[in-house]
Amino acid sequence: MTRWEVIVKYLGYVLLFNAFFFYISAAISFFLHENSLTPLLYSAVVCTILGSFPQIFVERIEEINFREGLAISVLGWILTCFAGAVPYFMWGGEFTFANALFESVSGYTTTGATILRDVEALTKGLLFWRASTHFIGGVGIILFVLLILPSATGTRSSIYNSELSGLSKLNFKMRTRQIARVIVVVYLSLIIIEIALLWVLGMNFFDAICHAFATVATGGFSTKNLSVAYYDSVW
Repeated sequence: MTRWEVIVKYLGYVLLFNAFFFYISAAISFFLHENSLTPLLYSAVVCTILGSFPQIFVERIEEINFREGLAISVLGWILTCFAGAVPYFMWGGEFTFANALFESVSGYTTTGATILRDVEALTKGLLFWRASTHFIGGVGIILFVLLILPSATGTRSSIYNSELSGLSKLNFKMRTRQIARVIVVVYLSLIIIEIALLWVLGMNFFDAICHAFATVATGGFSTKNLSVAYYDSVW
């Protein structure tokens, strides 16, 4: 039997995870007085409200079955991609609804393809959000599975079977928190190292962050129309 209230509860976590990065992007737009503040803040607030209600009204469930795990995985991806498209579409420019959705899906799946002819026309807030979709897609989904979902072995197996089929046969004897800690340390360490290297070699700090998010996640989004060729550096 599929308990939809359980599925909705965990989809709420997905929205809250995205809301965190929406708020950071909105803060950037706020301090730089950009016209993308409203779309980003609107997205953050809506995700926070919709994500919080299930946490308040649905009790914590220790175990979920395979169907629920599969539904969380599939619907979580779909919900995330649509949520990520909202600030693009609200901001306008080259972003029709289809273009906004394409850009969002490309970011979360770390594909790196873009519909933009002029990337540099985007505000800093939107550029950071765009890079954040790579960050979320690169490691966020795995961390969501490890940290948010219940600790029951059956739950983790259900999600891994549906989301990470290549890993489903591994023996998950290590505690969930330990696995998450290793992933976080390695992932963030690579990002910090790359940010430092890019900054030292001449890239400005903001661009270094965005490019680090993109490359460590094996994406391809850049803050420049010419991508890294813009910097004309052998490094």
